[in-house]
Amino acid sequence: MKGLSWVQLVLGLWVLVSPWIIGFADISAALWSNVIVGALMVIFALWQLFGGKSSGSSMPQMPPQMPQQ
Repeated sequence: MKGLSWVQLVLGLWVLVSPWIIGFADISAALWSNVIVGALMVIFALWQLFGGKSSGSSMPQMPPQMPQQ
């Protein structure tokens, strides 16, 4: 699933810089919408890539139970 986090990071960067690349940075509402959403996407993607546990499951593992006699 790390591959999808990298895709999310690239898309977040695109959303963040697209107002200046495409040329709609003079529209204030669209500019701030893209900056905020893009920044959140980048933050969450970086969190998924580098901030989480390296194990595959986030659920705690229960210890094995002894058989009943």
